[in-house]
Amino acid sequence: MQTQVQARKKPVPGAPSLSVGVQTRFMSMRAPDAAPPVDLEARTATFSFSSENPVARYFGNEILSHDATAADFTRLNDGANLLFNHNWDDVIGVVEKAWIDANRGYCIVRFAKTARGEEMLGMINDGILRNVSFAYQVEAYTCDGEGSPDGYSDDESTYTATGWLAYEISMVSVPADQTVGIGRASERGIQKDIPVTRKALAPALPAPVAPPAAIAVLTKGNNMNEAEIAAAAAQAAAAQKRTIDEAMAAERNRVETIDIICEKHKLSPEIRTNLIKNGSSIAEAQGAALDQILSKKQEPIASLGTGNIGLSEKEKGSFSLVRAINALASGNWQKAGFERAVSDELCKAQGRQPGQGAFLMPTNLPFH
Repeated sequence: MQTQVQARKKPVPGAPSLSVGVQTRFMSMRAPDAAPPVDLEARTATFSFSSENPVARYFGNEILSHDATAADFTRLNDGANLLFNHNWDDVIGVVEKAWIDANRGYCIVRFAKTARGEEMLGMINDGILRNVSFAYQVEAYTCDGEGSPDGYSDDESTYTATGWLAYEISMVSVPADQTVGIGRASERGIQKDIPVTRKALAPALPAPVAPPAAIAVLTKGNNMNEAEIAAAAAQAAAAQKRTIDEAMAAERNRVETIDIICEKHKLSPEIRTNLIKNGSSIAEAQGAALDQILSKKQEPIASLGTGNIGLSEKEKGSFSLVRAINALASGNWQKAGFERAVSDELCKAQGRQPGQGAFLMPTNLPFH
């Protein structure tokens, strides 16, 4: 049974995407009377952290598909830090392994040999700390649209994430209310337009309603005369035409922008055709261009610096590699001025001339 959400703000009917940032989900590591999932000697814990249970979001009920092609645990399996309450500055261990079994995500985490790590390990073993949460970014949704008379979204719509990347795992003291603002903004990354494939949409848009057909609908329960009915039908037809025109304009803009990106970065005709045919977003096309740039550069476009230019903890937390990569791909550093300034300072510290194709970053940033 899917969870209902009161006063939900619906997405625009038939919109091709949703604006969603990094989101979180939580679940209990074990039942109250179950044995703790802890190996005290190895300082590890093994537990499930994700499932396909629906969670109510502002746009509908969200399900994370756990198919092999949907869930991406690359970041977790690359030594992601284990955090407390999603606080980047409160590292209590490391994720040693993450995998999927029976439509659930499982992990093995190892706690740090620090006072903080000892504290967390002890509270889990004693059954005091029971909740786990993880952060993730959705890349694509499929919407069933069931229960909606117009085939678009309603309070019963289910959005299945057919592609999503797990960022980090956290032990949490108090589970957050996942229906209030979660996923609508993010301090961790860039707000993304997530493409939505709507299963219930009709193959073709309906033709404008003619006045005779409108009479039967519009006169039900009111006293509108024939002229008022005809005017209302004409207004509805005009609104429908605007919707069709806007959708066609958006598609033209997508194709034209992808063409420009492919031409500028000399992407192959096969890549261009696949991007357009598969309905790829402009952001995905920019990602393909970045892959091309990285594969052809003689010198790495982003390399690790060896110095520490004295960034404060707040400045370290503000540094975004994602913003820097997007700026490298687009050539526009307007939104990544801080990252550009840090790179320039590192270039100067290494006796290199800033702005000669390389992007440097410090090695002491809190990337998890």
